[in-house]
Amino acid sequence: MNHRARFILTGWIAGFLAFAISPVVLAQPKSPSEIDFYTGNSLSQSGITLSSWGSGQTGSVSDIVYTGSNSIKVISQGLYQGACLTFTNPVDISSVVNDADAYFQMYVLPPTTSKSRSNRFYSPFGGSGPMSGMPNSGGGRQGGGEYGGGGPYGGGGPYGGGRMGGAYGGGPNNPYGNNNNQQTLKPAPNLKSIRMVLVMDNGKMTECTMSLENAGSSHDNWEELAIPLKAIPGLATMSDHIKEIQIFGDTSATFYIGEIRIIHDDTPITIDLQSDQTIAVNDIVTFRGSAEAGPTLLRYEWNFGTNPGPVEKNGEFMVDAEGKTVQKQFTKSGDYVVTLKVSDVYGIKPPAYEKINIHVTL
Repeated sequence: MNHRARFILTGWIAGFLAFAISPVVLAQPKSPSEIDFYTGNSLSQSGITLSSWGSGQTGSVSDIVYTGSNSIKVISQGLYQGACLTFTNPVDISSVVNDADAYFQMYVLPPTTSKSRSNRFYSPFGGSGPMSGMPNSGGGRQGGGEYGGGGPYGGGGPYGGGRMGGAYGGGPNNPYGNNNNQQTLKPAPNLKSIRMVLVMDNGKMTECTMSLENAGSSHDNWEELAIPLKAIPGLATMSDHIKEIQIFGDTSATFYIGEIRIIHDDTPITIDLQSDQTIAVNDIVTFRGSAEAGPTLLRYEWNFGTNPGPVEKNGEFMVDAEGKTVQKQFTKSGDYVVTLKVSDVYGIKPPAYEKINIHVTL
């Protein structure tokens, strides 16, 4: 064997051995603490039968999506009228039911306030009444077709007026009229929370409420709701398999479910607070607190340092104000230490504290 052949063979063997002994990166299986119930796939792919509950309505839609290709539309009529997801194969949660860091997570698109809009143009198909007319026909209550009369109080098309309309479709003081195609949508209902009922394969049930008021924001107005499994009453003592999830709003409203999962999260609470300040007596100071803790629902409590004594007494934080943003007027000069306490609403994660100094001058 010549020198060149030996070189090629040696190089090939070395390369083969390097490949053989090098670590091979494979797709990692999903953590046993992460369980998918619904991830935006079709109902058949998800193994879900969707049904209405009470006078609520529900269905799978593809025009509004958080992830995957679909979402679940829920028209709730209150806390007991909504949607029911039944799983062909009950979902096994035995690997997470005793995990203190396991959260039931849901992405919800709540109703948003609609805006009133008015488009001033002539439409040969009539105005914007409930029964707007086609050409050559009478229109709806407030609008007519091209040759038809309008409704009893609105102008019709250019050649026909309503009972109160002018000769050419306008009102008594405007014979030619203004054909406004106007649509006014009512403000969306104030959906504050989602009620979730879990039905196990042995028929036992439990329920919880997830608040939208402090929900984490996601993209395109989707909101993240999460509750620790430990905070769901009796869940750990029931069957390990969930057969149904029932979902309701706390008012009559239409909303969408984009994803339902169980996740593992042990992110500690961390606070971002503004820097020290110097102000004058009687100035009003706005304090803004911001904290991160994964999906954990947080409570913000403030102590302004204006009262004598420690910030905490017998393990209890002395609260002067609550909320992410608060205001305080300092009426005496001096130096004050303002303390922000951010805590887990469910008490799973330990609280975090942050302090800033306020110097008040005369």
